[in-house]
Amino acid sequence: MNARGAKLAAEILFDKLKPLINYQDLSRWHRAYDLRELLEVNGLPSQFNSLFSELDTSPINIKNEKNEILASSYQGNYYISRTSFDSSTGKKIFLKRIILERDGRIVKKEKKTFDPTSESLMRHEIIDASNKKVVQTVRVPKPGSEEKFYKMKKSYVFSYHSEYRRDLDKFLWELEIQENTRFFDPLSLESALFFPDKLSFDPLDIKKLRKNLEFYVRFSFLDKGSGVNYVKNLLGVMLRVKPFKQTVDFVKEFEKKNNLLLSN
Repeated sequence: MNARGAKLAAEILFDKLKPLINYQDLSRWHRAYDLRELLEVNGLPSQFNSLFSELDTSPINIKNEKNEILASSYQGNYYISRTSFDSSTGKKIFLKRIILERDGRIVKKEKKTFDPTSESLMRHEIIDASNKKVVQTVRVPKPGSEEKFYKMKKSYVFSYHSEYRRDLDKFLWELEIQENTRFFDPLSLESALFFPDKLSFDPLDIKKLRKNLEFYVRFSFLDKGSGVNYVKNLLGVMLRVKPFKQTVDFVKEFEKKNNLLLSN
């Protein structure tokens, strides 16, 4: 965009986010809500905001027909619990608990999803970020059983690694998110794929490209399947541009192997 387009985009974005200036101490508690909720006029976050200054002296309890919020302060942390109910049956459908440090950083987050008719547990996720890495634990019930669960555990470290390449006279960076798994961020991945000579990147070999794309497809922290959508779009561009000789065969093989995930 030129300067005029950038200014217009900034103005539109500012108008969209303007309601956030009405909150006090937002950086200390905003992770208990998503952005859509924070932008609602007179929503639950607004009520929470008006009571937040009292949290150090007394617990907070906010309730309506669809949601209930319980919050307290203890030993330097904030404890916030949110429960959602089905408006027609009154049954619990979602529970979210979060522990925040005083500056708003997440210590632990727990989410439970329940069947709206039977209130039985459908998914239980715990994210623990208290030991310099993020540990995600997910439990889902085994088919035909409400008491036996499949359990999956993954560790994430979120750190950058660099390697000085003497032949390029520059540092090449990779991001480690899942423990012992490094990958290119989108800009570096696309540069290495489409502009290796212009930007002095190594051309991606097929094995490394597949590893990067499968990471985006399967990475559970990417919101609402955005990793899958990114890979779909990138594969489409690859078919159109054909950045390497075996592009078509690679895309067909990749789509076939990941057909179930890409179709959802």
